[in-house]
Amino acid sequence: MSDPDTGETKRASLGLACDLDAPIEKVWRALSDPALLAQWLLPNDIVAEPGARFALNGSAADGGTIACEILESDPPRRLSFSWRTDGSKADSGEKPLDTIVTFELEPGEEGGTRLRLFHDGFVVPADYPFDAPAPEADTIVLLPLDLVARRRLRKPRYAISARRALPTLMRLAA
Repeated sequence: MSDPDTGETKRASLGLACDLDAPIEKVWRALSDPALLAQWLLPNDIVAEPGARFALNGSAADGGTIACEILESDPPRRLSFSWRTDGSKADSGEKPLDTIVTFELEPGEEGGTRLRLFHDGFVVPADYPFDAPAPEADTIVLLPLDLVARRRLRKPRYAISARRALPTLMRLAA
């Protein structure tokens, strides 16, 4: 996507933070076990080892197959992988994505787990406005990569998808 006036773009990140009432090891399993991941995201063949390639197998309505590669795996603290779509929905105006998804887990203040998710690398117009503070618990935000800020999404489907998946992840981790 480019700014219609200048054609210049910048990168942004979708971010989410929440507190889960489950131990960090259980949350890690919900992120890295193929059967558990399929319950809240998409069917997959994930192996949470650096360099491993896997696919998230979505229906055509979900955007088709998403090709992924584990970039970093530090159980049970951090999992990062590439997220690449093929652009098969180009006729709908959607562009292929080449982004990075990162989950960060840390012990919560009262025995649970603090989960942060960042989906980095969205291309937005250079003049895209970011106008509020960094994410807090239970928020879904769009962040510039060079300046952390909260912004309501212009296309809320990303937020809606994350909000639908989050309760399932919470149930799996509980």
